[in-house]
Amino acid sequence: MVDKVVDQYNIHVKDLFAKETSLKVFDGLKVILTETKQVGKIEGTFGKSGKLKVRLETPITTEIVNSQVELHYKKNMMKK
Repeated sequence: MVDKVVDQYNIHVKDLFAKETSLKVFDGLKVILTETKQVGKIEGTFGKSGKLKVRLETPITTEIVNSQVELHYKKNMMKK
């Protein structure tokens, strides 16, 4: 969920992960805002409560606070 709009390209996202999750694994992955279909990239953490900094590829044109955020990734379970 979008917590705060910092500027037209940067937002803070909350509640995507639990507070205890190691977020370094997810740095650089793409996220999608469900309402506007805008794509952004995780740039790091913000604070100690599990919030993320996300940089969007296109500027924000509508109100997106409290919008849902999706993260799609694949985890390889067959390591050699």
